[in-house]
Order: sequence, then C-alpha cells, then structure tokens
Amino acid sequence: MIGATGARPVVALGLRAELLRHKRTTQTRLVFSLAVVVPVLLALAFVGAPSSAPWLGGDIEQLATASGGNFAMFVLFASCRLALPMIVAVFFGSAIASEASWQSLKYLLAMPVPRERLLWVKALAAWLRCAAAFAVVAASAVVAGSIAFGTRDAVSPLGDSISYEYCLLMVVQMIGYELVHLLWLGGAALAVSVSTDRVLVAWGLPLAVSNLSQILDDLPLPDGVRELLPSHFGFAWLDLTTTAPDWTYVSKGVLSALLYFAAFSTLAHHIFRKKDIKW
Repeated sequence: MIGATGARPVVALGLRAELLRHKRTTQTRLVFSLAVVVPVLLALAFVGAPSSAPWLGGDIEQLATASGGNFAMFVLFASCRLALPMIVAVFFGSAIASEASWQSLKYLLAMPVPRERLLWVKALAAWLRCAAAFAVVAASAVVAGSIAFGTRDAVSPLGDSISYEYCLLMVVQMIGYELVHLLWLGGAALAVSVSTDRVLVAWGLPLAVSNLSQILDDLPLPDGVRELLPSHFGFAWLDLTTTAPDWTYVSKGVLSALLYFAAFSTLAHHIFRKKDIKW
C-alpha cells in the first residue's frame, strides 16, 4: 500500500530503520555508557577487598573476588533487581510514549501505517536493544573481572569448581534467561507506553510494579501465591550455576514470563488500536 506521501509503510517502519533511529539518541548512549561503566566501577570497588569481608553479604557476594567468572556472576546477580529491569522499562516504556511526547506519533500513523505493525516493530526493536545492553553489561563484567581477579576456575554458590570457559557459558545462559524472564516487564511497560504521552510515567509505573512484586515475593506467602508473582522466577538462573544444572525453575520462569507478556501485549494492542491520537 502506498500512503499519501508515496512512502511504503513496510519500508518506512522497517526494524532496521527503527533501530537506526535510536542508535544515536541520548537515551541509548546513556544506557549503554552505564552498562559499560558500572561493572568497571564495581570491580574497582572490590579490588583489595577480601572475599570474606563482612559487608559483602551472601554467597555470591562473598565469592565475587574469587575469579573473573565469579565477579561476572555477581554483577548479574546485583543487576537483576534494578539495573536490568530499568533497562527493559526504559526501552519498552519509550516505545510509543516517546513518539507521543515528541508529537511524531500522529505523523507515523498518517502515512497510513497499520497500528499493529507500528506497535510490534517498536516492541521488537526495544527487545533487541535490551539484548544488546544486557550483552554489554555481561561483557564489561567479564572483562573487568578477568583483569581484576584473573581467569582461574570459578566457584559456584553450591561449592562446585567451574572452569573459566564453562563459567562464560553460564553467563550467556543467565543473560539469555533474563532476556526472556523480563519480557513480562517489557509487556507491562508497553501497555503503559500506549496509554500515556509522559515518558517518565511509562518508565516509572512498570518499575514500581516490578519492585512491588519483588517485595511481595520476599514476604512469607504460600508458595502457590508467590509463584504467581511475575518477578518470582527472576533468580531461577542460579540453578544453572553448577556442574549439574536444574532446569525446573528456569522452565517455569520462561513459561510465566511468556504468559504475562502475552497478556500485557494483548492489552497494549487493544488500547493502542482504540487510542484516539490528538492532532
């Protein structure tokens, strides 16, 4: 179909074009800069600190300086509660809300462009940007940790000795799992993004839901209730940090994330399809 301007909607809203649009934005530069810098700063903070230092806390924290692989696992563990969810909320929350705040959404839809295509291209672009940012966090943590603490065998929280190469594989598995698990948050952010033109609301509300879910998960609720919380399986990847990984909770986490994403994205589609765009 040719729009009024002669542009083809399929070309104008291609995934590659959408990714290029965000490549040099301040938002993207800031997120990726922090993804590189924060693991480096953490490594500098840990240099010289004994692994048994009281302030390091639990098992993964205590093992952070054991090797570069252990440090990478610690960074991912520390990032799962706030940093990684924040990346997802920012990228998915900006998908439509940023276009509305810039007053460019009405021009995109005037081409004409099917709203369904606009929504899904932006959602896929947001997820790919999340994947790139997560990979940068992991790569920065591995490089900084390897330089600071060496490439000797890692020690899992369960006490297993893990080769450096196998530890890198586990880091990839962790990042892959978090990308799928946090789809629930991406779907929630997308639903908020199509409902407002205030970008900060599109970021903050999903993060508030994520934090509330984590707080409820820490309460002594029945297991059946806690498993219904979208954030409950956020640390299921810890079952993979051993030479005999258990995929039970990982599988449950993937299923839970996909179901929540399906529900939230369906809601987003319904809202966006009926949304009145102010001209």
